[in-house]
Amino acid sequence: MLMLRYFLTTCIFLMPPLSAKLYAKKGVNAYKISKIQVDGLKRTKRSTVVNELEFVPGDTVSKRQIVQALTNVRNTELFGEVRFKLSGDRNQTTLTIIIQERWTTIPIIKFSSGGGVSQTAFGVFDPNVLGRSLELGGQYERLAGTNSGVAWIRKNRIGSTPYGLDIQYWLSNRIRTKYDQQAEEAVPTNGFLQKRSKLYLGVSRRLPFQLKALVSYEFNGDTFSDDVLSEEVQEQVPNVVLPPETKVHFVGFGLSYGEIKTKNLNLSGFSLFGNVRHGFVSNEADYETTIPQTAAMENFWEANLQLLYYHSLPFNLTFAQRAAGGGTSTNIEQYLFYVGGLDRIRGFSDNRFFGRYYWLSNTELRWVALQKKWVALQPTVFLDVVSNVNHISDLFGVTAASGGAGLRVILPHLYRFVIRFDYAKTLKKAATGDFSFGVQQFF
Repeated sequence: MLMLRYFLTTCIFLMPPLSAKLYAKKGVNAYKISKIQVDGLKRTKRSTVVNELEFVPGDTVSKRQIVQALTNVRNTELFGEVRFKLSGDRNQTTLTIIIQERWTTIPIIKFSSGGGVSQTAFGVFDPNVLGRSLELGGQYERLAGTNSGVAWIRKNRIGSTPYGLDIQYWLSNRIRTKYDQQAEEAVPTNGFLQKRSKLYLGVSRRLPFQLKALVSYEFNGDTFSDDVLSEEVQEQVPNVVLPPETKVHFVGFGLSYGEIKTKNLNLSGFSLFGNVRHGFVSNEADYETTIPQTAAMENFWEANLQLLYYHSLPFNLTFAQRAAGGGTSTNIEQYLFYVGGLDRIRGFSDNRFFGRYYWLSNTELRWVALQKKWVALQPTVFLDVVSNVNHISDLFGVTAASGGAGLRVILPHLYRFVIRFDYAKTLKKAATGDFSFGVQQFF
């Protein structure tokens, strides 16, 4: 099965791009493009725009294809306005694209608090370096008293090909507190500081019908210590058990489908992404010697699925839904699924729930109550539900749930600037309720 999956993945990536001519509708809706003109560019190279069209002068295309091509240009998020006009006759048509560029050197300033931990991040990135839709970036993050950093280079489209490239290098530190999953309250049973060096390489390929395929390689090198554990863990867990050092190589395949559009601060559309990856453990003997009762420091698999869905309603309302799930065949502690209040289920401690399998639902109803030129206010009500278990047969139950209300302060002229405030009241499993805040939407 593993060899079959890799064979099918290779076929998808190597098959030749489907020509625009294949989808052109002949007749009154067909245009033979003789010339493509781009107006309004100052910093961006013309090829950056033209490569997104997926057709060239001489191709015969439909009006629908032209509209989709301009949607591709908008989805780069490099331009504040994208319009087009057609001139000439249908057998010799000039396509003129009118562009309004955005400033793309973006400082990263993030702050959030939830699940009993705080997070701040500072950095800078530019998704249009040298006007070639090349993204370079770096970020420093401080989370719960630990320091982490990441640098990346990303190209969503390499020239006129349907391929993209993503390279990331991380040096991260993360405190993992493990809680008694049977207790109603958050009772610590173990804790450790996880130090990870991570290299990620991803190659994507655009496919017809809003599909995109991804193959990836990832290396994780993990070490552990009992540094900077909270006083609560130190008091309640006098004998901390540290996992052994691990080195894991992953090979993965993913597929995404769908499109999300923004209009007047309201989102519409959906995005579905799923991936499967296989982990190759390079120090299996060390793990089995250190913790012989843990059966599986063997090669393992992991699968993830996530759906984002947004629907615009009357009266400036938006229904927003995130549904996610995953599973793994390993018992290695750092590769279990940890779910908590920082970014998954509001009102609970960070890392409060963990297991080999999980599903998650975040539902929000957002209302743009005030919209001015420079500021907008968006009250929100939400419901978060999670199931996080070690046996797949237990996934039909609910592990924890919370509900509440929040407020978003949006500055429309600043790139993706949203300040988020939420208050959550727990509905299943005990917790005191929790205020959380951050930059950008919860999802």
